[in-house]
Amino acid sequence: MTNRKGSKRRVVEKTDVSEPRVVVIKDGPCRIGVCGEEAACKDYRNNTHTCICTHDSRPPTAKGICPRRTVSVDRSGIIPYVQPPSYKQTPSSLSSTTIPITAASESLSAPNYIMVSVLGSVSLLLIMLLGIIFWKKMRSRHSNNEGVSPINLKHSLLMAERYAPNPQYSACSGTGVPLLRKETLKFISEIGEGCFGKVYKGRTFF
Repeated sequence: MTNRKGSKRRVVEKTDVSEPRVVVIKDGPCRIGVCGEEAACKDYRNNTHTCICTHDSRPPTAKGICPRRTVSVDRSGIIPYVQPPSYKQTPSSLSSTTIPITAASESLSAPNYIMVSVLGSVSLLLIMLLGIIFWKKMRSRHSNNEGVSPINLKHSLLMAERYAPNPQYSACSGTGVPLLRKETLKFISEIGEGCFGKVYKGRTFF
């Protein structure tokens, strides 16, 4: 069938549309090629199957053909695609435009590189200076903490240079004051604490 209206033309082709299409139930499950080349197999109840056309979900004809209606449209009235003109630059124009841009970029990048280098050097010097100052402070603090540590009589002897003079007592001549060694002392119990530390009760072995 051909319809003409203006410049458009539509052609409709019919292929065996008048042939009846009846649902046929066949025994057995679906398998490859059971419904021919055009129809598809669909499982049915009680281990049976039927054939249907995939484009309209209807059964095929008795010959296993799925009728189709094809429509062709005349595209004579469609505007063809027009490619826009390409604006290609010649090598001379490219060279004339790229040279100033390159020179400008080089002139702009040189001061930035120098500024970044100067700032990096100054920052590195400041970090090194702060590190040296911090190290000196820690060293002086450590040296100040190294004072005279208290002596435990259980582990070592009280040396003469570690004596603390008491202004309330007279100067000791040192005669008649025996020097007791650690090996000759035996501490029994702690009896108190004085100005110079804890006081122990013990015995001497000569």
